Formats: sequence, structure tokens, C-alpha cells
Amino acid sequence: MKKYLSNKNMYKEIIWCKGIGKMTPELSKMIELICRRLVVTMKYTKKIDYEDAVQEGILRCHEYWYKYDEDITDNPFAYFTQIAKHAFYQFSDTLDHKHYKTGQRYVEYRDFDKSNLL
Repeated sequence: MKKYLSNKNMYKEIIWCKGIGKMTPELSKMIELICRRLVVTMKYTKKIDYEDAVQEGILRCHEYWYKYDEDITDNPFAYFTQIAKHAFYQFSDTLDHKHYKTGQRYVEYRDFDKSNLL
């Protein structure tokens, strides 16, 4: 069975990125793979919430990729998994809070101007 992501390759890629001072598209694809696989563990009622959660996880990983410390650990997979997981939890909290304030849960609202209907 082929692994979808190699920790060794990810480690090499992040060391390379830190050396050149910017994220490569290859590391970005690796982060996206982690987020897309990890989001299935969360439970959302709408497909758009899954996509928003993935984007939130990718965004957070892109914000904190340079803080990875290879002296502490040689496991970037676990590092990015934790960042994405916390981003998903934060996103879920904002969803719950937003819908709690409106009194509805996971309902889309559309505001129509009634003057155009006449």
C-alpha cells in the first residue's frame, strides 16, 4: 500500500523551504493533502463547511510553516497535522458561535429586496 505522504520527503522539503526563505508549491501541496485527509474526521452538516474548514487549515499551516523547529523534532507531518486540527476546531467554534447568536443552526439566509418583486 502506497503512503499518500512521506514524512521523510516532507522533512527534506521543509528544510529546503527554510533554506530559501519561502514555501515551495510542493510543500503547499503536501499541506493541502494533510488538510483534505484530516477534515473527514470532523462532522459538519454542509459540504461547504468542509471546504471552508480545509481552507482554514491550509491557511493556518501556511502562516506557521516557518516556525517548524527541526532541532526539536524530525516529524513535520505531526506538526502540520496538529496545526490543521486546531484550525478545524477553531473553525467549528466560530460556526457554533455564529449560529448560536442567530438562534438557528447551520441555516443559510438570503436577504432579498422586496421592492424588486413588485
